[in-house]
Amino acid sequence: MTNDDNNPDAAVQRLKILLAGEDKNIPLAEAALIIAHHLAPDTDVALYVKKLQVMQAELARTIAPDADTQKKIAALNAYLFDEMEYQGNELDYYNPWNSFLSAVIDSKAGIPITLSILYIELGNAIGLNLQGVNIPGHFLVMVAGEKNRTVLNAFNNGEAVSDEDLRGFIAAAQGGAAGAAANLDELIQPASHRDILARLIRNLKKIYFDEDDFELAIETINLLLLINPDSAEEYRDRGLIYQQLEAFRASLADLTHYLELAPNASDAQLVRNMISELKEINAKFN
Repeated sequence: MTNDDNNPDAAVQRLKILLAGEDKNIPLAEAALIIAHHLAPDTDVALYVKKLQVMQAELARTIAPDADTQKKIAALNAYLFDEMEYQGNELDYYNPWNSFLSAVIDSKAGIPITLSILYIELGNAIGLNLQGVNIPGHFLVMVAGEKNRTVLNAFNNGEAVSDEDLRGFIAAAQGGAAGAAANLDELIQPASHRDILARLIRNLKKIYFDEDDFELAIETINLLLLINPDSAEEYRDRGLIYQQLEAFRASLADLTHYLELAPNASDAQLVRNMISELKEINAKFN
């Protein structure tokens, strides 16, 4: 992405191009930076891509290319968490800036998913085959292709995560019974790049919605629909926000499309009632 592309419309077009390609070829960091730029237009995507490239080059100088996996992990952790002093932002966890990769690069503090994106991009630059792992209540990193499962927590200095720890994360999010019953072999699977970006955006969506920042919440939904244009949930949620903003025609269009995509949804009748009310409201303005 060039400096000329640092405007919202060009950024969205660039993101569309990236998302149109094969998932494994989506440049995770660049896509995350474009998302940050779309929501915080002062973000200079090209500048932060260069900053990341500098970090990758610095890390590469600390480890031999033919070093084994454990030595590469140790080098990555030493560089990112000891030398560069990156850390999880526990004190201000729900600040939306923790979900902007650009802000995380500058502040050296973030949440699990943004620190994991940075960790993955740096690790892969030195030959580690790192992939994200979506689990309930947390986001982790795994070394792909290893005979023995290696899961790492970028939110906690890249420490190795045991099966007991994994069950603890699940229990914290879904209850102790869920943690005990979880099939870790099924659960610990690599997340696609689209899944990682969607989770990043959903974090922001929830924050903006909880803060009643409906305009930015809509922008996050627009981004999610770029990733999955057939997401019924996102049309419903955007329709509900439009209703809050008294954009009744837009609300009617989105809620109608929601039922087209999910006619048997558990809240279908409730949405049908809302649509009837919206039609009455819109009729008054015609």
